[in-house]
Amino acid sequence: MSCGFELPDHQRGLRASGGGVPQGMRVETMILYSYSHCNEPLETRWVEDGIPDFFYTNEEAARQAILSLREEVGEAEWTPMRIERIEIEPMTDENVLILLNDGIAAILTAYEIVETVS
Repeated sequence: MSCGFELPDHQRGLRASGGGVPQGMRVETMILYSYSHCNEPLETRWVEDGIPDFFYTNEEAARQAILSLREEVGEAEWTPMRIERIEIEPMTDENVLILLNDGIAAILTAYEIVETVS
């Protein structure tokens, strides 16, 4: 399920030109998975708010993290969560510094909601 959400320019990976990597040495972007509450507005999803995000290498790992969280929280307090597929710039030296200094929004190139876990 794609949300069709487009990140604002100030939250989109602004290094889409390759992050200073010469043309012949381009590295593939990284695909990661995360999750968030469905009641969290998409417009502010990647704004640094002091609450850590957790990232996973595959969709199933993110789903299992949500299911474990649901067991801990209990049905009475549970709110639906969305599994998110994110694409970020390759981890060049420059992009690692951008990540550390500006947060993940600065290197995010694509975002898609792939599932909602009720």
